Formats: sequence, structure tokens, C-alpha cells
Amino acid sequence: MFPRNPVDAFATAGLIGKRECQPAAAQQQQKHSMSSVLQFSVILLWFASLRRSGLCLDLAAISLPQWLAFLLLACYGQSLNVGIFQAIGHDGVYYGFKLGKVIPWVNGWPFDSVSHPQYVGSVLTVWGLVALVWGQAPAAALGIMAGFWTLVYVVTAVQEQYL
Repeated sequence: MFPRNPVDAFATAGLIGKRECQPAAAQQQQKHSMSSVLQFSVILLWFASLRRSGLCLDLAAISLPQWLAFLLLACYGQSLNVGIFQAIGHDGVYYGFKLGKVIPWVNGWPFDSVSHPQYVGSVLTVWGLVALVWGQAPAAALGIMAGFWTLVYVVTAVQEQYL
């Protein structure tokens, strides 16, 4: 079920339906995509459970500033996430250096814009989504969810930086 390479095994943990016949690059992208889909599926299910209308957003109730905040935060956040995969690859993103993989040292994009670009990108995307649905879900619940994700990424960044 799990690959022999520890980095691939770590990245595959919890994922179902790995396809051996795909090229390695396609498998790597599929793992990342599936992980993201699983993370956001949990958020969507949680959001649906808070509302009588389920996942149906009232798009007319989303203001122009909300759309702009969402687009700015989510697009920049996702550009950081894409940049990190392009810069250090799959092994770098999935802690390959801790498992004996040689990871290239990168000083360019996205490392020249922010510290811990993967975590900053994820947090910006979360807050962009919060901005988009603000007013359509309980504010306290949105704040707790986004605050929790932010805290998890901050703790992880501190651990990587200092431990």
C-alpha cells in the first residue's frame, strides 16, 4: 500500500487509490491534490453543517471588498504554494530532508518574499476563504477555524526554524 521511499510513504499516508501506472510526476501532483481536496472537503462539510442551506452561498450577499480580499489573499497564497513545489519539489515539501533526501537550497522565489512560504500561503488561502464567506456562517466559528489553522502553521514554522 505504501511506497518504499519514506518521503513518498509520508506523502501517501491516509490517501486511497494510488495509481502505479502513472508517471512519477503525475503521482506526486495527484498526492498533493488529493491532500488539498481532503483538507478542504473537511472544511466544506463543516461549513455545510452550520447552515440550513448547506453549501449554497448567497453570492449576491458577498460584497466587492470580500471578493477582492478573497482574490488577493487566495491567489497570493496559492502562488506561494505552487512556488514552493516548483522550488524544492515533492521531497522538500514533504520533509524529505528529515528522511535523508538531498533538498536544493533555494534563495529565489518564493523564499525571497516571505519566511516559510508554504505555511504563509496556506494561511493566506484560509483567511481568503474566511473573507469570502464572512456573514454567511457564524463569525465565531469562522474565527476559531481560521485561528486554529493559523496557529498550527505558526507552531510548525517555529518548530522548523528553531527545533
